[in-house]
Amino acid sequence: MILTGVVLTDYGVYRGRNEIGLSCPPDRPVVLIGGRNGAGKTTLFEAVRLCLYGEAALGAAGRRGGRRAYEEFLARRVHRDG
Repeated sequence: MILTGVVLTDYGVYRGRNEIGLSCPPDRPVVLIGGRNGAGKTTLFEAVRLCLYGEAALGAAGRRGGRRAYEEFLARRVHRDG
């Protein structure tokens, strides 16, 4: 699977709709994600992991807490102003 882009809407530090392109030319097949602390690098990878694996992305904590823990985790990650 090759991801060519990600769209995040009100997730973590990402307010509103954010489109992040991940495509690159074949002769330079690496995408680097960089930024200052708190810019959203980890949040981006967390969102991709959640999309691919759902509840399993939370690991053992998700298995112990089940569906409710997963839903509570997602509710805490919704972007809120202020």
